[in-house]
Amino acid sequence: MGGVCLLMNDISVKFYIIVPVYNSELYLEKCLESILFQTYTNWEAIIVDDNSKDGSFKVLKDYSKKDQRFKVFANSVNQGPGITRNNAIEHVVNNYDRNRSFNYIVFLDSDDWVDKNYLETLAKNIIINKPEVIFIDVIQENDNGNFIKNQNMSLYKGKDKDTIIRYQMTGKIPWGGVRKVVSVDHIESKNIRYTNDSIGEEAIYSFKLLHTAKRISFCKDTNYHYVVHRDSQSRSFNEDPYKPIYLKLKKVLDEMNVYEYYSRTYNSFVYTSVIVSIYRHVAYYGVKKANKYAKEAIKNFRDEYEYDIDYDSLEKRVKVLIPIAKLNLYWVIVMIAYAKNLISKKID
Repeated sequence: MGGVCLLMNDISVKFYIIVPVYNSELYLEKCLESILFQTYTNWEAIIVDDNSKDGSFKVLKDYSKKDQRFKVFANSVNQGPGITRNNAIEHVVNNYDRNRSFNYIVFLDSDDWVDKNYLETLAKNIIINKPEVIFIDVIQENDNGNFIKNQNMSLYKGKDKDTIIRYQMTGKIPWGGVRKVVSVDHIESKNIRYTNDSIGEEAIYSFKLLHTAKRISFCKDTNYHYVVHRDSQSRSFNEDPYKPIYLKLKKVLDEMNVYEYYSRTYNSFVYTSVIVSIYRHVAYYGVKKANKYAKEAIKNFRDEYEYDIDYDSLEKRVKVLIPIAKLNLYWVIVMIAYAKNLISKKID
């Protein structure tokens, strides 16, 4: 108990909590309250409003008056979540205390919230492990507060860095920036920033972050509550959402001279993209159009990549479809997607 009390008052760890905000008025107060009542008090919240059209900015201004640790900024035009996070990162790297032992960036989405001991748990991990990157466990719940599932990043604690990078590349370990806490020194020295993609802006950021890190840690029981909404941005329609991401990733791998090393894992990501796009075609266009798309998409992948892929880094849900795809039974994949879509609608 004494060690915990000492840690709670230890100023050697400073957290910069980055919160991008866009039209979050309905959820914002819960998010900000969860920051305000943290048991670990050495934090500063860098909150950037991305030109919201609702009352979000007023809520933010009210909280900045309530506690000076809330630093509120606003984009003059809507720039998207990636650039908005970058704007906050720039503020941090230009203003943090370089003489302090530990400065860390924590990402929190404006409709999510954290338990009161979230920062305290992270601070303990930092003092002990001195990592550049920390993976956190996440609790997914719907906007009514009902539990959906746990995303326990700590399950991968025993994996080596190379495996973690490969799992992150394909999405077997989810990309999301909120699932990683990062040293300010590291993100500044390596000049790591988000892309401006509306979906998957975390993918290339995550690769660079992990590839350049020397120490990666996993933190259990952090109790980050990730809220899934029916109308969330990530569920809006894009028939091939990962394509611009894997094209950019290829460019990054080439620039870093590591494409050959990661090529089979990269191919696995492209394969995952094909499966995701087939599922999306089923959901939005129906079986007939999806069959036509799937036939061509699977043929194109087979012709270009010949299934030279990193099987271990694939999610189970896409790995099990490989024998079907190799037999060119694209319609079976479409029907599986159709059945899953029906089940999902019934659950909703």
